[in-house]
Amino acid sequence: MFSAFFSYFKKTEKKKEPKEEKTEEIKTEEKTEEKTEEKTEEIKTEEIKTEEIKVEEKVEEIKVEEKVEEKVEEKVDDPTNHLLELFNKSHRGILYEELEILLERAYTESPIYTLKCLAHLRDSVTGRGERDLSKKVYRWLETNCDWQLIKNMELFIHKYGRWDDFIYLPLGSNASNHYLSLMSKQLIVDLENMKNGQAVSKVAKWIPSEKSNGYNHTGFNSELAKMMGLTNALLKKTYLTPLRKYISGIEQHECTETDFEFKTDYSVDGMMNILSNSKYDDICCVEKF
Repeated sequence: MFSAFFSYFKKTEKKKEPKEEKTEEIKTEEKTEEKTEEKTEEIKTEEIKTEEIKVEEKVEEIKVEEKVEEKVEEKVDDPTNHLLELFNKSHRGILYEELEILLERAYTESPIYTLKCLAHLRDSVTGRGERDLSKKVYRWLETNCDWQLIKNMELFIHKYGRWDDFIYLPLGSNASNHYLSLMSKQLIVDLENMKNGQAVSKVAKWIPSEKSNGYNHTGFNSELAKMMGLTNALLKKTYLTPLRKYISGIEQHECTETDFEFKTDYSVDGMMNILSNSKYDDICCVEKF
C-alpha cells in the first residue's frame, strides 16, 4: 500500500511540473512584452525628441535667415559701408587709382552723401581743407559724372574752396567750359565793382599767366579770352592787370587751409554727424542732364 501511495504522489508531482513551467513561460512572455513596451516607449520618446530637435533646428534656421535678411535690408536702407571707407581712407598722398576705387564704390552706394563727403574734404573752414586731394576728386567727377560737378561747382568755389581749384580740368570738357563761363562773368562783375570802389573776388589773382609753365595754362588763357570775345593781350590789359593791382591794394579775407586732425577710425555715426550738418544741405545730387 505504501508503494502504491508513493507512486501516486510521484505522478501528482510530475503532473504539477508542467504547470509551473507554463507559469514561468507566461512570466517570461510578460517580461518580454514589458521590455517590448519599454523599447517602444523609448523609441517613441526618441522620435519625439528627434522631431523636437528638428523643429528647433528649423526655428534656428529661420531665425538665421531672418537675421541675414535684416542685415541685407539694413545695407540697402542705410548705405554707409563704402562711404565710411571713402571718408576714412581719403588722405593726402593717396594714389589716384586707390581713390578712384573708393569714389566709385561710395558713389554707387549713395551719390548725395558721396558729394557731401567731397564737399567736406575740400571745406577750408570747418572741413579738412584738402585742396590737392580735391583736385583728384574733381578729376574723377569730371570723368564719371560731370553733371554733378557742374551743378555744384559754384558751391565748391565760393563756399568750400577757391577759384583756382578747377584750372586743371581738361580744356574743352563740359566742366571746364562751365568753369570758364563762370570765370568770365565774374571778371565782368569785378571790373564794374572795382570802378565803383567796391569789393571784388580774387578770380583775377588765380588766373594763371599765359607765360606760366603750368599744365594747360597757355591754353587756358586763350580759351578764357575767346569766351569773352577778346585776345590774350586785351584780356590781360582790360581785366587781369588792373584787377590784380586793385586786389593787392585792399585787405580781404583770405581763405586759409584748415589744420584738420586727420582720423581714420570714424564710426558710421561719427561720419553721419558731420555729413548731416546743415552746412552741406545745399549740395545737389541731380539726374544726368
